Amino acid sequence: MDRRIIQAARSLGARPATIFWRVWLPLSLPGIALATLFVFVFSLGFLVTPALLGAGKTLMIAEYISVQISSTSRWDLATSLSTMLLLVVGIIVFAAMRSPALRAAFVARPQQ
Repeated sequence: MDRRIIQAARSLGARPATIFWRVWLPLSLPGIALATLFVFVFSLGFLVTPALLGAGKTLMIAEYISVQISSTSRWDLATSLSTMLLLVVGIIVFAAMRSPALRAAFVARPQQ
């Protein structure tokens, strides 16, 4: 983010809260949205963390798929759940990448 924009807002008399809400936050929204998308996608595939923190009381989708494969040998259910999980994540990422602001987050910009 170009610091000259924040300096320009200060020189025009904007207060710090106004600078944050009207300048800094709107310029940061693509990064915040992208970070949220990454956390969401990575959280769908976690297996160990929910098992350790939940002590097996609450099954997340990755752990449920693992149980279907290892304990009950229901390969058909595990395969269909894995495929649906992959499709859902793919659709979410595809929909997010249609946003011009998120696409711009992946474009390399020259350093100033």
